[in-house]
Amino acid sequence: MRTLRADLAVRHPALIRHHDLAFRTQYVELKERVQASGLLLPGTPGSLAFGHSNRSGAGILYRVFYPVPKKVSEDYICGADDETALHPIEGAATA
Repeated sequence: MRTLRADLAVRHPALIRHHDLAFRTQYVELKERVQASGLLLPGTPGSLAFGHSNRSGAGILYRVFYPVPKKVSEDYICGADDETALHPIEGAATA
């Protein structure tokens, strides 16, 4: 059984053509990098901010960013006393 793509390639060869080898190689490399990069954060790069929780008044660390233009969002990261979560952040800040 022929696929739709194979059928189109036979009937309309100008519609289906492969990209140059250099372009395909760049695409494969980019795809591998993206898959290896892990989690990406949404929105603009943003910044880290320190504040106080409304409920308990305890210190918290949160990320401020713009998911779309002119709309500010905040994501809770960790409490100010959470050494496990703060250690990688401090290491990245000094790098």
